[in-house]
Amino acid sequence: MKNKFVTALLSLAIAFGLWAYVMIVEMPESENTYYNIPVVLDGKGLLDERNLMIVSSQEFRIDLTLSGYRSDLDKLNSSNITLLADLSRITEPGVHTLDYTVSFPGDANTGPIQTIKKDPQTIQITVAQRSQKEVPVEVIFTGTLPPDYSYDRSNVTLDNEKVMISGPKDVVDQIEKACITIDLEGKTQTITDSFRHTLCGEDGKPIDDVSAVTVNLSDIRATVIIHKIKEIPLRVEVIPGGGITLDMATITLDKDTIKVSGSEAALEGLDEIFLGTIDLSKFTADTPDPVFAITLPDNVKNVSGYVEVTADVEIPALSDPDFVTRSYVVKNFRGTGVPVGMVVEFQTEQLVIDLRGWADTLDKVKPDSIVVVVDFTGAQAGSASYTATIRINGVEGVGLVGQEPTVNVKVEPIAQEEE
Repeated sequence: MKNKFVTALLSLAIAFGLWAYVMIVEMPESENTYYNIPVVLDGKGLLDERNLMIVSSQEFRIDLTLSGYRSDLDKLNSSNITLLADLSRITEPGVHTLDYTVSFPGDANTGPIQTIKKDPQTIQITVAQRSQKEVPVEVIFTGTLPPDYSYDRSNVTLDNEKVMISGPKDVVDQIEKACITIDLEGKTQTITDSFRHTLCGEDGKPIDDVSAVTVNLSDIRATVIIHKIKEIPLRVEVIPGGGITLDMATITLDKDTIKVSGSEAALEGLDEIFLGTIDLSKFTADTPDPVFAITLPDNVKNVSGYVEVTADVEIPALSDPDFVTRSYVVKNFRGTGVPVGMVVEFQTEQLVIDLRGWADTLDKVKPDSIVVVVDFTGAQAGSASYTATIRINGVEGVGLVGQEPTVNVKVEPIAQEEE
């Protein structure tokens, strides 16, 4: 009897111990607080479809106090508790107050878990109308080039001339251009680089808050060609003739130099610009002053703006009655450089030429002292026109007026004698 009582008492003690373990250790009603749990915003795709966007910049984090069995609470942490805010009911811009749901991982389900406190209880989200547009890229130059260098500010090469911006409509409406700044201070070489742009208003001033604005490009690659400026003399070649020597003529250009620009390599060795020739034999008292076009090498730009130059030709002798022109009939023809095995036949038998000079000098010129000379070097068989040179034997100080004459000549092989 005594043993049965002891056994019963022992069984009761064990049962009480098991009950106490379950009630105290396994299934107590307990509370715990979890900090900095992020709120997940669900439904952003719907906002995009409605042309809306969230402009709140902060990340929403919640402190959450829960009650439940200790064994369940011990399985929770700030990383596996999910807080979800539904954006699907937002249909227009403004400030919206949203509640959020709380969910737990599947293994924390042996008993009910209750939310005792949410801090904050709700979240506020600012939603704006979304807008997008293209704006041009504008280059702003700062600094100064060295004195002998220039750049073409209207001919800057950009890899993209426009950028696409998207963001809150009230901000996007203020943006009129994307500005890049290029510093020219002391530069002597062409600039090619990438530049970070700034979103600006019509006045070129940066828009204050563009944090919610997205841009399809952050950098713009630009090329600014920098040229050296050089002052180059202009030159004409004067050819004496027609009885006029170099010391009898005064040639004055209305522009002696021009300024050009180009790379260092393009300007290297460019020490003068040749305009053309002035043949004094072609001048009379009525000949107008010659005009020369200014032609520059490739990759050299005329920055002075002059495209032609006029040469003022003064020949006082042309107004002197003793400086005269006389016509002569020439019948003396001579060939030089006749190819071996060839013979020439002058088909032109005489020429009328004009000689000019001082009268007393021309008095010394006799028709038989004037010779028409033709150079046949490299001539081929057949009849052709050849340019002739006039030689005046024994008299100096006179010359042919106008262009050198042409004569018709037949060139043929020397006939072979029959044996």
